[in-house]
Amino acid sequence: MPEQTRQNFVQKSRSLVEDIEQAKREGRLIVYIDEILFSKRSIKLREWAKKNSNLTVNQEDVYVGFRSVIAGMTEEHGIGLIKIHEHAGTGEDFRDYLKQLS
Repeated sequence: MPEQTRQNFVQKSRSLVEDIEQAKREGRLIVYIDEILFSKRSIKLREWAKKNSNLTVNQEDVYVGFRSVIAGMTEEHGIGLIKIHEHAGTGEDFRDYLKQLS
């Protein structure tokens, strides 16, 4: 990492910590928010087939989709608002989440 980039990162990190500490002193509720994607793919590693025949696998039989989750939590109240989507989260999903959270 170039020295200037590292210095910028350190300065921004310190500024963020100061902002959080100031918000705590003001009695503000701090909500930590993150998104995670859950998926499940099942690939058969071994299968039986008659001699001289090819195995075929239907993709829909082994892929069951995914869920995108946006959740927030606080030190005081633990996990709060959770939104689950059947698609990858978008900027619009995140904005809607923030509106509901506020």
